[in-house]
This record gives sequence, structure tokens and C-alpha cells, in this order.
Amino acid sequence: MRIRNLRKIKVREFRLIHSISGENDLEIKKTSEKYNPLLKRKELTFLVNHASSATPRLFEVRKALATMYGVNEEVVYITKLNTLTGTNQMKGEAGVYDSPERAKLLVPRYIQSRNLPNRGKGKVEKEKD
Repeated sequence: MRIRNLRKIKVREFRLIHSISGENDLEIKKTSEKYNPLLKRKELTFLVNHASSATPRLFEVRKALATMYGVNEEVVYITKLNTLTGTNQMKGEAGVYDSPERAKLLVPRYIQSRNLPNRGKGKVEKEKD
């Protein structure tokens, strides 16, 4: 059995306390970020701590990430968001695109509809060629 070298992941802490209607406080810690020049997006992984409230919805985390990066919500798409078992933390992956047109071109429609406020009940418009 081969043992792999484990390297410590430096956690860059960018904390954002985001309050929605005074009930839901969440703290976001960015664990990694890299820019993909081919797809023109920032690919990031993060941890969400929601110790003092219920599990936040995906759209709420998306709004918090958009606020954290100072961009419009149309360019932020969360691809994964999983709650860690037995904790009040979630681990996620997201992409912050350079433009909304680029995001709509690259992000699959099911992920676009998943990132809507009403969780996929609204239709994502199909672009006509």
C-alpha cells in the first residue's frame, strides 16, 4: 500500500456574516480558489458554518457568495453543496464567471434551475440559435 504525501491545505479565511431577515446567520470560509482562463471563471471551494440557525438554502449561500465577491448573482453558480454529517457545516463548490453570457453558455440548465430562488420550479429559458 502506497502512502501519499498529505499536504496541509491553507485555509484562507474570508469571513462573511450574512443575515437574511434577522434569522439566518452564516459564515463562509474559502478553502481554495483558482482562476480558469480557458472557461473564464474562478473555481472555488468553501465551508459554510451555520451554527446558530437552520441549514441555509442554496440560493441564500449563492447570494452570500455574490456579496462576498462583489458581483451580481447572475455570474455565481453553486455546483455542489453538501452538509457534513453530524455538524452544522456545509462544504461546497462554486464558479464565479466573468460575464452572465459566459455563465449561461457553460453551466448546464439543471444547475441553472437549481440555483434559482424557488429551487428549480421556474423554467430556465432556452436560447434559440
